[in-house]
Amino acid sequence: MPEMSGATLVQVLRARHPRLRFLYMTGHADSEVDRRERARGGPVLPGLFTAAALAHIAQTAPQAA
Repeated sequence: MPEMSGATLVQVLRARHPRLRFLYMTGHADSEVDRRERARGGPVLPGLFTAAALAHIAQTAPQAA
C-alpha cells in the first residue's frame, strides 16, 4: 500500500474498533513482513495459498483482545 504499511493500518483500525480481527496476506512465501508479523504474533498467510489454507488460518487465528 502506498500510504502506509499493513501493520500501521491495523493500528489505525484497531484504535477505532478494538475487537477487530485481522489477517496479513503477502505475495511472497517468506517475506520480511511475514517474519516481522509472525514475531509480533499476527496471523500471516503467505503467497500462493490454497482455499484450505485460508480457511484454516481464518479459523485458528486468535480473537481480537
